[in-house]
Amino acid sequence: MPTLDAFESPRLLIKGARNDVKQLDVKFRAWVKKRKPIFLNKPDPKTRERVGKLGFPYKVPGDFRLHAASALDRLRHALDQIVNCASVQLGGRDSNYFPFAKDATDFDRVFRDQCKAVPSGLHPLLKGLKPYPGGDDLLAILRISGKNKHRKILELDPNIAAASIDFFEGVMITPPVRIGFRWDSNKQELEFARIGKGGKIEGKLKGKMSLRVLLRDAPTPNSEPAAAVLYALASKVEGILLAVEAETARLLRSL
Repeated sequence: MPTLDAFESPRLLIKGARNDVKQLDVKFRAWVKKRKPIFLNKPDPKTRERVGKLGFPYKVPGDFRLHAASALDRLRHALDQIVNCASVQLGGRDSNYFPFAKDATDFDRVFRDQCKAVPSGLHPLLKGLKPYPGGDDLLAILRISGKNKHRKILELDPNIAAASIDFFEGVMITPPVRIGFRWDSNKQELEFARIGKGGKIEGKLKGKMSLRVLLRDAPTPNSEPAAAVLYALASKVEGILLAVEAETARLLRSL
């Protein structure tokens, strides 16, 4: 009979999360590659300038959000299961949750409420993880998997990674024209020029835009692509599993 793995279930969840992230990464790259940005010329009613923009007027497909939300949910469930698998191995109960907190001052209360049945021998390791903003900011991102999950799934935001506008080949610029770049994440538009009264940009501009997709509502600001953040989170959760598993084995030997 094969040896039973007490932590098999959270291992499977971590593996499933990595597969979700891979699907998100592959699909997003293919989706962006097939879509080109468009040039826009919009008036600014406050300054009375015309504003040259490069827009990306495409909504992130819903199944991308499902992959990201699924990865976060699997990782969060894996952490709950890691705590409970260890607790049961050490003679405790499986009625615990991983102690995510909103900040350091709230952590002790959350730990008492969420880890009531965890044997005391595991407390130092779990408390040392600091799963809150300002403690372990990467781990704290998993808190967003629970935000509004009974009403809507996780949101993703396209964000510019790099862009280029060719002003030189066959393009004439007549002042007053101010060149400057500013990304508007709400409109998914990159401003590149402000044209005053009498100013002109004539000719065919060539524009390129490289986009990445970010997690919306992360508890700490992040500018890394969602796939990179989720891969890092999967590795983080796997590291916690290995640490808890090793500590559980050590405590069992000392009984």
